[in-house]
Amino acid sequence: MRKSRVIVLSIGLMITINACGGGETNSSTQGESYPPAIRENFLTSCEASASVNVSFDDAERLCECVLSKLESRYTIEEFVEAEQAMMAGEASGINMEALAASCV
Repeated sequence: MRKSRVIVLSIGLMITINACGGGETNSSTQGESYPPAIRENFLTSCEASASVNVSFDDAERLCECVLSKLESRYTIEEFVEAEQAMMAGEASGINMEALAASCV
């Protein structure tokens, strides 16, 4: 059950990253919060995707955790670069499955 939740969340997160594009991407340093619009888009999409297979409360906790880990490890520029790579069908350099698994 845990592995299937992680896989579903990972797929949702990949979709979420793709949905976050087009927002303002002011420069940031690793460990800083992303701009509010990107945070909101990420959480909204992630929670909607994840809550298909887990409770909304669990989805909310997982998505907050993953976003926190993304912000602590990747600048907004790195996040956007990963998003663009994924949209182009290339490796993003971000292992979303591992991030999600670390939050379960």
